[in-house]
Formats: sequence, C-alpha cells, structure tokens
Amino acid sequence: THVANAHKVPKDLDMEKFAADLKKLRIESGLGYGTGQNSRTGNINPGSPNFLDGHEFIPPGPGDVRGPCPFINVMANHGFINRSGKNVPVFVIPELATILFDLPSAGFVPIANMAVFDGQAVVQPNGETLLDIDDLWNRPGEERDASQVFPNPLLVLTDERLNLPSGCGECPQAGDEKFVDFRYTVDNALLEQLLRFTDEDGHLTLAHHTEFLVERIFDSLGNHFFQLSEESQEVAAGQYTLPVLILGEDVEDFSFAPASHIEGLWREFRFPDGYAPRSVVFGDAFDPIEYERFRQENNEHNLEVVHEALEAPLPTKEEKTKLRGAVKVATM
Repeated sequence: THVANAHKVPKDLDMEKFAADLKKLRIESGLGYGTGQNSRTGNINPGSPNFLDGHEFIPPGPGDVRGPCPFINVMANHGFINRSGKNVPVFVIPELATILFDLPSAGFVPIANMAVFDGQAVVQPNGETLLDIDDLWNRPGEERDASQVFPNPLLVLTDERLNLPSGCGECPQAGDEKFVDFRYTVDNALLEQLLRFTDEDGHLTLAHHTEFLVERIFDSLGNHFFQLSEESQEVAAGQYTLPVLILGEDVEDFSFAPASHIEGLWREFRFPDGYAPRSVVFGDAFDPIEYERFRQENNEHNLEVVHEALEAPLPTKEEKTKLRGAVKVATM
C-alpha cells in the first residue's frame, strides 16, 4: 500500500527558505520562467501585470484528454502543461503548484510519485516520466469515491443491472462507452448540492466544503460498492480544501472564495478572469508560511471529520434532510 498523505509537506522542509524562494521567484522575471529558458513550465513571467498573459483559457478540443483533478485540468486548459493533456512531464506538476498556487512543490511530489508507482506515469527510454492526465482516473490513484462533483463510478451499476432475471431476452447493457461517460462527467446534481451552501455574500467557505464532504460520505455509504480506503481518506481531506484556498482573494483570510470562481473551476476547469496567486497580488503583505500552516490544519481537521463520519451511525433520510436544512439556514 501507499498513502498520498493529502499533499503533506515534509516536516523537515524549511518554510522560511520556501518563502524567500517564492518571493525571489515573483520579483525576478528570470529564473527560466520568464525568458523562455524553461519550456517545461510554460515560460511563465511571474512579474507580468496580467499573470495569465499567454495562458488564456481554451477548452479542450477533439482528442484532448482531462482527468479527475480540477487543477491539473486547469493547467491544461490554460496551457501551463500540454493543452492536449497528453505526454505531460509528471514532475512539472509539483513545480507548478508553487508557481500557480503559492504552495510548496514538496507537498505534491508524493502525488507524482504515486502516479509512477501506480503505472499511470511512464518512464520513457530517455528517462523522462510522462503522464496522460486521463490515466489519473485509473485506480488506485488520485481518483476515488466521495469526489466533490464526480459520481462514484459503480453507481452506474443500478439495481436493475445488478438483479437481472436469468435468461432475460433484451438484457440492458452498460458498455464501456456509457461507463466512461458516466464516470468522467461532472454530476450537475452534486455541483448544485455544493453551490447551495453559497452565503449571502456570494461566498463558499472551507466549512461549507467540510460539511459537503460529510454529506458525500453519508450519501455514499448507502451505495453499492462504496469504499474509502485510508489513502482515499487522506486524499479527500486535502482535496476538499484546495478550491477555496487557491481561489480565495483575501490577503489574510484563506477560509472563503467567491462561489462563482468555484463553479467556473468545476464547470469549465478554468481560472477566473484576472487570476493571480496571492504572492503576485499582495507581495510582502502575503504570508506563505501562514498560508501553508492554514492548509495543513484544515487538512487535518477534514481527516478527523472523515473518520467521525465513517464511524457514526448512518443517518436516516429524514435526519439528512433536517441536517441540510439547518446548514442552509446557518450559512445563508
């Protein structure tokens, strides 16, 4: 077994050095990111007035592939990795976590290693390790049950399909195409379930996402074949944190983000117009050490919540309705 550790940064990582390196990256337009010397990471100019200059959103075209991670899909749709989603140098993704999200790349290297371990990223004869990002759907790996907006894949096996009478004439057929389409498509009902938490200021918060995570677990526990391994619990705890953390716009309060940004993330896999990481927007006023500490604390809180939800008695339909009604009133 292997555990992704929810993008945990190694305990011995020097965060003071990371903060200094991040500041240097933002101040200097060189370092290979703004001069064309580093085509692997998209020739990014951290000092650009418009951070997304040259990286405009273009939706995937015929033959392009996308995976279960919204932010890797965003990288492809904005051209920070191959827009096709194919032959992506897998260890560029951790580098981009720093460049695009102000997060230490060391916390994302285990995810890249996991893709190699699981056979999703393949070492080439020249030593380069390449990934087609749709291979991240393959299990074990990044994709798992209780995703924020993708359905648990085996829900396609309905009771009708599981309990076919013997010798039936015209038996319903699922087929690979139908299964893949079901599995790879954002479930609009799940997205709307998340968006209903939007408060009167038009924000979604980390607390909303944690509550939604509990809902997803409770809903999934009543489904056929649901599983949430120790590894999947770690991954979920981290992934329910990232949309708000990355898409928020406050220099000090990292707990909320515009709901419209999160909706755009899931509907189109795109950055909002004018997006830039906080270190670009706020400069020295932004504290990347506090930002990372906040992320880790929220991940650990989410993991505790996951453990409690899995151990709690499964609520009845009526109890779920009361819970959701109370949450809606409290957050509106």
